[in-house]
Amino acid sequence: MTDYHKYVFDQSERKFLGHFEEMYKAEKKGAFDSWRQDDLRLLDVNICRAILDQYIFTNVLDVGCGKGAFTQFLKKQNNDVLALDISSTAIERAKVRYPDIRFQQADVTQRDWLQIAGRGYDLVSCLELLSYVEDWRRLLKEFSQLGQFTLIKLFVPDNPIGYAKTMDALAHEFSTYFEIIEDIRMNNRKHIILFGRSVLGKP
Repeated sequence: MTDYHKYVFDQSERKFLGHFEEMYKAEKKGAFDSWRQDDLRLLDVNICRAILDQYIFTNVLDVGCGKGAFTQFLKKQNNDVLALDISSTAIERAKVRYPDIRFQQADVTQRDWLQIAGRGYDLVSCLELLSYVEDWRRLLKEFSQLGQFTLIKLFVPDNPIGYAKTMDALAHEFSTYFEIIEDIRMNNRKHIILFGRSVLGKP
C-alpha cells in the first residue's frame, strides 16, 4: 500500500476515509507524493496533455487540482484558470508554486461549490477525483452545465473501494451528458480517460 492510501481508504474495512488535509500535511515528513502528482512522465498524464493541446481554451476550471502539477499545463499565456481542491494545504502549496493561476479551496460534495466555481468555462478538467465522491454522477451532470468540454481521468482498479466501480459505468454516465470525443482505456494500468463536449452546448 502506498503511503498516502492510508489517509484515503481503510483497506481492512474497505471503506473510504477521505482524510485529504492530513494526507497533504504528512507528505513532507513521510517523503511521499500523493498520487505521484509531480511525476510528469506518467503516460496517462501525457495522453491528457496531448488531447488538450489540440484545442484552445480561454476559461478553464480544474476540479481536484491537488498541488497544481497538472493545472500548470492548463495555464496558457492568454487564458484564465481557476483550480479547486478540498485541501487548504494543497491549495497553499499550489499558490506558491504557480502564482499566475487562481487556486481556491472548495468541497465538491457541498452544494456551495457551484457558487465558488461560477459558469461559462471552455474546459472542465477533473483528474483522479470521482472515486472519492459518492454522488459522482451528480458531479458529471454539473460539469456539463459548467463547461463546454470536460476531461476526466480516473484510476479504476479491480474490486475498487472507491465509489466509481467500473470503467464501463463511468463511460456510460459520461455519455449521458457529453458527446464523447475520446474514450481511452489503459487496461494494463487500470486508467480511463474521457473527453467530451457537453450536450447542453456552451454555457
